[in-house]
Amino acid sequence: MLLLREHTLEDERIKLSKIVQSYNKEKEELENLILKLEALKNDSEKYFQQVGFCTSLINNYGNYLSKIDSEVITQQNIIKNIEVELNKQQENTKKAYIELKTIENLKQKQKEDYDKQVLYEEIKTLDDITNSKRTA
Repeated sequence: MLLLREHTLEDERIKLSKIVQSYNKEKEELENLILKLEALKNDSEKYFQQVGFCTSLINNYGNYLSKIDSEVITQQNIIKNIEVELNKQQENTKKAYIELKTIENLKQKQKEDYDKQVLYEEIKTLDDITNSKRTA
């Protein structure tokens, strides 16, 4: 039973680790998109100041910025979904840990009770031997 709980806990920890890796990867991707969006905004402002007014370029930049902005929103939604999954997995891992510790504590308590019982039987046997020598 204890071995099963240990394997369960290890499996839950592995799942949690994979979700954390995925979360970190998606967070990094979101940061990259935000940096890209900011860089494009700065570049477009500089370019338009240098070149001047050009409707097609403004339209193209606007469309591209809009596309990147929608990717940022999509990425934020992905991260929210992963956060929900992460919280669930953290709870599952915590539950598996508590179950393992409960079994370990129970096993320890049973061992202590057994040791007490053995000690009691040894004392009782020694008392019986001592009492039988006294009566003889």
